[in-house]
Amino acid sequence: MDLPSHFLAIAGLILGLVLWYNHWRGHLHLLQGKVPVFRTLGAMADKVGPVFVIRLGMYRALVVSNHEAAKECFTTNDKVFASRPSSSASKILGYNYVAFGLAPYGPLWREIRKLCMLEILSTRRLSDLMHVHVSELHAGIKDLYILGKDYNWVNPKKVVISEWFEHLNFNVVLRMVAGKRYFNNVVHGGHLSSMKQVAKEMDSVLESWVEEHTGRLNSEASSRQDFIDIMLTKLKDASLFGYSRETIIKATVMVEQQSMNSIECRNKEDQKSLMLIVAGSDTTSITSTWLLSALLNNRHVMKHAQEELDLKVGRDRWVEQSDIQNLVYLKAIVKETLRLYPAVPLLVPHEAMEDCHVEFQPERFLTSHATVDVLGQNFELIPFGSGRRSCPGINMALQMLHLTIAQLLQGFDMATPSNSPVDMAEAISITMPKLTPLEVMLTPRLPAELY
Repeated sequence: MDLPSHFLAIAGLILGLVLWYNHWRGHLHLLQGKVPVFRTLGAMADKVGPVFVIRLGMYRALVVSNHEAAKECFTTNDKVFASRPSSSASKILGYNYVAFGLAPYGPLWREIRKLCMLEILSTRRLSDLMHVHVSELHAGIKDLYILGKDYNWVNPKKVVISEWFEHLNFNVVLRMVAGKRYFNNVVHGGHLSSMKQVAKEMDSVLESWVEEHTGRLNSEASSRQDFIDIMLTKLKDASLFGYSRETIIKATVMVEQQSMNSIECRNKEDQKSLMLIVAGSDTTSITSTWLLSALLNNRHVMKHAQEELDLKVGRDRWVEQSDIQNLVYLKAIVKETLRLYPAVPLLVPHEAMEDCHVEFQPERFLTSHATVDVLGQNFELIPFGSGRRSCPGINMALQMLHLTIAQLLQGFDMATPSNSPVDMAEAISITMPKLTPLEVMLTPRLPAELY
């Protein structure tokens, strides 16, 4: 074979390898970098249209960024899209696909979701557990007040309010799930070997919780049961669809702790490596942080919300859950935050309803879009998803979000350090947290005895 033929053969081989590699990786290279994936997909939709297919390695993915197409997916074809793809995370962290948020569509998923919706996340059950949120919220507000009081409200210390939201929601959910409180925030990476270590450590902690609750199951019944107590009571059989009762409870507890992004290890050496990201991490805390960031950048909206609180509730008592239905402007603020800053932007498409889609304008939900809600029926705004696989904790999330923000706005005037605008840059994650922590300066608005 002559020299040109050798060059042609080598060039052909290289070209074949390049074509094979490009076919194998598909469009993954387009999703790399510092730009959040949902932003990249949104830009692609602007160029090629609202419905298109991309290749992620060996798999094809359908991208839908249009509310009419989303409605078609989650109504007419809801059952077709009701399953979950398999992944290492689902298998290792989800007890071999038992965790119902990660489980494929089938009888086990239907049974566990039914149990969760009727016995754990129902309006009645959340009402029974409201005392947990109220007590944790009051303790958190008191901590903020004491922190400022130590400085006599002169040159007060900056508060990283985003961490305060995380601690608050973390403890609320953990007390509801297992009757316990933790404060540690431990960060951990998520590769395959790491996930196996996380799963092992997490299983050890969950196993101890289940054993503790099982041991007291036959003792005198408490009027205030947590989620594990309820599941032990309802799951009478030792196994269900081939899985033990304990495995199903542990897998379900992992999903119920949607705002749980860390857990304290009993071994000090293990504290460096524990983080759980299941069905979205800390979504209520993320939404609360975005909401307050938007208010700090739109002071007239914050002032309007505080005036509504003063008018509808007053300053001689704390706002309660029963007051929320009358706080229409506050509810509009929550909707507008979920429109602009959904905690899980790739859960379902997110489409602006006004031409000026970057403007924070809660008034839109008092006039032209007053009938739009976030419960999954108005497909212009579905931050919690829709259909069979919509977020089961929507009522709990909205309940916690409204009351937490209401008491925070009622109890304090807030400003940023140096009165500078809040950086609204987004971090790259499964969820959509802020890139930088939110720091605020607090000044009390209510009589000292209320704190």
